[in-house]
Amino acid sequence: MVWKAVLNARHGLVLLALAAFGAAPAAAQREIVTDEAYVHDPAHAVFPVRVGEFQRSDIFQYDKGGRDVSASYERTTSNGRLLVTVYIYPAAPAASAAARDRACDEEFDAVNAAISSQHGDAAPLPHSPALAVPGSAPDLRHRSIYRFRSPFGDRVQEIRSEAHLYCYVGGDWLVKYRVSAPVGMETQDAVERFIRNGPWPGRSSA
Repeated sequence: MVWKAVLNARHGLVLLALAAFGAAPAAAQREIVTDEAYVHDPAHAVFPVRVGEFQRSDIFQYDKGGRDVSASYERTTSNGRLLVTVYIYPAAPAASAAARDRACDEEFDAVNAAISSQHGDAAPLPHSPALAVPGSAPDLRHRSIYRFRSPFGDRVQEIRSEAHLYCYVGGDWLVKYRVSAPVGMETQDAVERFIRNGPWPGRSSA
């Protein structure tokens, strides 16, 4: 899967998941409306209403079986808005460790290619490695950061966009994060808390 940025009246920049080689059929995509925690049954993951200081804003399901799901969470401060969208969806079958490494690298390459394609002015930024999370192998987690101009909130502005990918979590799942915030906003601590405590295969609650 890769991400597509779309303009939304409520959120400004919203990032929706698409299949790696094209958009999922529109009929298979639907918004899930609920005021309660949403359970991703196949992955035994929970999308709670709140994760710490983040409030859930929307949930989308991209397949009929409920295996490909995302939720957006946001936090508003005096320095601007921080938006985190987390996706949990099936990993491609891979019998060996080497095959899993290749599939994970290819998935992450597709993520970065999509960002560059959608934002012609996207410039990669230096960054530290992906956060180490129990249940994720060092070779199966990736992180990238870009800076570009895009609609975000109520105006077009310079934003800092992070992509985090964890592959074969629990053996079967990909967990992907897209983080968007105005350039200059400190996000690292808040994002790390979100990853450690938010939706994750086998994690019952935040």
